[in-house]
Amino acid sequence: MLKQSLRALFAAGTVFTALCGASGADYQADVVIYGGSSGGITAALAAARNGKSVIVVEPSAHIGGMTTSGLGQVDIMRKESLGGITLEYFKRNAAEVENSRMYWVTPKAGEQTFLNMVNEEDGITLLRSSRLKEGEGAVTKDGSRIESITLENGDRVSGKIFIDGSYEGDLLAAAGISYIVGRESSAQYGESGAGIRPSLELPYADAYDENGELYPDLVEDVPGKVGDADPNTQAYNFRLCMTTDPENRIAAVKPENYDRNDYHNLLKMVQAQPNKQWTFNDIISYWGLLSGGTKADINNRGDFSSDMINHSHNWAEASYAERDEIYKRHKDYTMGLLYFICNDPELPECLREDSSKWGLAADEFTDNGNWPHLLYVREARRMIGDYVMVQSDGYENNLKDDSIGIGSYMLDSHAVRKFVAPDGKVYIEGFISAFDGNRKVAVRPYEIPYRAILPKAEECENLMSVICLSASHVIYCSLRMEPVFMTVGEAAGVAAAMAIDGAIPVQEVNVPALQANLESAGGILHYPGGNRFPLKHELNGILLDNRDAELSGNWYFGEVGNPMVDGNFASSVCSENNVVSARFTTEIPADGRYTVNAVIPRSISWGNDMPIELLVNGEPVSKYIIKLNDVGAMFEELASLELKKGDKVEFFITSGGKKMYCVVDCFQLLPEGVEPYAK
Repeated sequence: MLKQSLRALFAAGTVFTALCGASGADYQADVVIYGGSSGGITAALAAARNGKSVIVVEPSAHIGGMTTSGLGQVDIMRKESLGGITLEYFKRNAAEVENSRMYWVTPKAGEQTFLNMVNEEDGITLLRSSRLKEGEGAVTKDGSRIESITLENGDRVSGKIFIDGSYEGDLLAAAGISYIVGRESSAQYGESGAGIRPSLELPYADAYDENGELYPDLVEDVPGKVGDADPNTQAYNFRLCMTTDPENRIAAVKPENYDRNDYHNLLKMVQAQPNKQWTFNDIISYWGLLSGGTKADINNRGDFSSDMINHSHNWAEASYAERDEIYKRHKDYTMGLLYFICNDPELPECLREDSSKWGLAADEFTDNGNWPHLLYVREARRMIGDYVMVQSDGYENNLKDDSIGIGSYMLDSHAVRKFVAPDGKVYIEGFISAFDGNRKVAVRPYEIPYRAILPKAEECENLMSVICLSASHVIYCSLRMEPVFMTVGEAAGVAAAMAIDGAIPVQEVNVPALQANLESAGGILHYPGGNRFPLKHELNGILLDNRDAELSGNWYFGEVGNPMVDGNFASSVCSENNVVSARFTTEIPADGRYTVNAVIPRSISWGNDMPIELLVNGEPVSKYIIKLNDVGAMFEELASLELKKGDKVEFFITSGGKKMYCVVDCFQLLPEGVEPYAK
């Protein structure tokens, strides 16, 4: 009866510690989880379903992490890679919320789904508004084992296995586990995307005001060489929940600490394009969260938007008081941005009018002034275990014997610096995609090893980390997605139960048995699509990728296609005003018969026919019509041709001024008797 009463209070939002009497109380459970993030909660559910008692210690008053703090447009990329509790959560949320869409979560409803799932399990206790003690004495260890943690109010929480589910890695740091903040050098792990990235000039931006003062969105911290290590982190922002519904909209207001100079360079960018019909979506991106509804998840758009570049660097190691100040500075900046684009008289009327249609959703974050509980900490500490995931783990080394789940999101780092150089010009750097010609860089669906959630055994044998994974900055830019945290969280919960049952360190858990448990619960440990994302060096024959093509017109380099060669493809929405063409050319190295294959990514939105013309020595040989909705095999065989050494072979695709989609990825000319795959 008492348990049911407590559950009712949890569902109503009551902080559990308020029910537990004076500070200095002792709590004990099999599994202690610090951080009620999405990954922390899936870990709790998995441990409880495997018969263990669990205490979740959450620093804020709410559970669910960023999944319930505004990040409603969930970053997944390959939805077929999700299973287990992660998929269960999204299905339940969609079923419990009217007009909900799969993988799109509104904050209040998303948290309620987590609460419903927690309340249905025996043995899970939530301690909310409970932070780890700062400084000495936060963690009590006996050798390499954590015995207990101490909270700010003096409460002590003891357990057999501990899981760090925080975005900052506060528990693992307090436990003396190795970690890094910032970016490794390119040389450290041999990563082409590591370290300081190439700087891009922002031509419209001013560095100094009329008094010679540096504008507040800039620093004079000029980066070092491209590829060098760097201690700074990518930009944070708030994932606001906003609406255009007049009945539910709270208009933008000027914050007390409003500084118009924060937005001077945004104004310069807008004024440099006077003929553009500016809209809210040109400044701030958004995605609708409910089918047919007006509520949306708000995110950064471009170089002058909601990301507060240069202000994330100190967060990971900051005190709680310092983090509160950083949170407030981000809030003031973001509130000021909304007020600025709705009201500033120097902005075009079209922008002010369209922006004024948007406001904070009055029915979300009602206990926090309709503002998200959490700042979007995209990256903070990263654990350094015996195995550190690196760039190659998302490409040629994507398969793992100890896989506990699948990652598939592109490498995505937001800006790290916006700065003025000695030449007086303004630059920006940090985008991970800059190492590939400034294009987004897809990964292959890759298996996440159990080792990536484990510290070194000599440092701690009864802790796992489900957010601050053992990973380099480069691969973490793909790993840092909520579904990944949820997936590895479930694995950590199961592993915790197994370690307790066997009275063994987490490093000694039987991995095949762990994998069998996860798969029996619906987990997906190996990508179901097979080898449909090869790198060029893994294919035989002559290969002509979209990067090798001569392109004209406006093309988009995408990373969501399936199948796909070498990380991206090119596509275009064609019209009379956007006539595109793509020409692939090669010379045949030896006489013989060649099979001609095309790799064309499939998407349900591409329903038209697309012509491909094949030419040999300038003469048309054949014209193939590909119906884009029907493709999807790894290799679409177009022809078998007898060719001679020195023959010039071309593939030509054009929209010809028609309204249609064009999609190009790779052509393969395969000598007779040779297999398509090199390995």
